[in-house]
Amino acid sequence: MVGYILDCLDKITQKHPYAGILLCGDFNQLNDRLIVNYPLKQLVTVATRRHNTLDKIYTNIPHWFHIPTVLPPIGTSDHNTLLLCTVDSRSVVSNLSRVDYRYVRSNDNSRKTLLAHALKNHNWSPMYLMDDCNSMVTYFYNVIHNLLDNFLPLRIISKMPSDKP
Repeated sequence: MVGYILDCLDKITQKHPYAGILLCGDFNQLNDRLIVNYPLKQLVTVATRRHNTLDKIYTNIPHWFHIPTVLPPIGTSDHNTLLLCTVDSRSVVSNLSRVDYRYVRSNDNSRKTLLAHALKNHNWSPMYLMDDCNSMVTYFYNVIHNLLDNFLPLRIISKMPSDKP
């Protein structure tokens, strides 16, 4: 499930690098380490079912939201309800100047393996037939960049001054 979620996030951020992500749901016993490393921040800090935090909200724009409010369950559910509110838009705009945006490549091991296979299977003979070194270097870099963009796409991450190193 985590792999599917990360694949969807990769596709969305590849098409829309500045998209705000808000991933919500009952994550029960799902290991969320890779989701948090995406990097998405988990906003829910209190228990949502008895003493456990099962219902979670992940986002890449945590500075846009207040800490979620926990409300009583709806109907016969045994999970508490979460209410997520945005902060005042003026403070969001003023905080944006402090955000550091960076490009990083996907770090998925299966995609790295696919990249290695593509490099191994690429036909390099056209490069060896070229007469000048500059053309060879240009060809080489074009192939590498195309394969990297295909298998390990760039995505934008945001880093706040308050984030831990």
